[in-house]
Amino acid sequence: MPFFYRQRIKILFSAYSIVLIYRLIFIFILNSHSPVNKVLRNNRIVSHLFTDAFNHQRRNRLPGFHFQTKKHDNITTIGIMLGVKGVMKTINPKKLLTQAKTICLSRGVRLTPQRLEILRLISTQPGAISAYDLLDLLREVEPQAKPPTVYRGLEFLLEQGFVHKIESTNSYVICHHFEEPSHTSAMFICENCGSVTERDAKDIESAIQQLAQGVGFHLRHSVIEVHGLCSPCHKIDSCTERATCQHNHKTEENKKK
Repeated sequence: MPFFYRQRIKILFSAYSIVLIYRLIFIFILNSHSPVNKVLRNNRIVSHLFTDAFNHQRRNRLPGFHFQTKKHDNITTIGIMLGVKGVMKTINPKKLLTQAKTICLSRGVRLTPQRLEILRLISTQPGAISAYDLLDLLREVEPQAKPPTVYRGLEFLLEQGFVHKIESTNSYVICHHFEEPSHTSAMFICENCGSVTERDAKDIESAIQQLAQGVGFHLRHSVIEVHGLCSPCHKIDSCTERATCQHNHKTEENKKK
């Protein structure tokens, strides 16, 4: 065999070997109980390089990725995104935590390492997260963590305006307006994929303040919850060509059960 062809075969074999190794590593992570696996699961991260392996291992455990589109430009997502199908505006957790430290310093309040870690964990979620799910994540870093630790941390973060509580689901989501702790937010909650989009509700804030003043109520913080379907989930829900479309209707049906 000519030298040129031998070299070409070697290069192709090396490239294939590298891809195979990465696939095996990715499959191992997906089947393990490591923090990386938790991050992948909670943030719906998919690498195009490992699409086949991912679908094979997780087809029945993860919902579709249709909610991850550019239209959700204010959804909190993890800062590391690996070929995600449709990229949303991301919040850099490191930058967010630095901002939180600065604000706490200026207010003269103490942001303990545990509170900081709880804030970091919430910032990596694509939607709201319950206190007990948060406790599970925290125990991967601090095995001795107890429920009171999480609840005290959440209480502090709520007081500082770093997170919002979604009353209807008893869960928590990161705030996008750290610098305005008394602002009024409208939280758009998708009942299908669970994503949460925050919007500043200044247009109706004055009306709420007038109502509060009318009853002698001193308003500190208010959140408006709106339930429905995000744009991608609405497209799936309103699809009339289920036999030929590329939507993941199976995921949608499973969520409704």
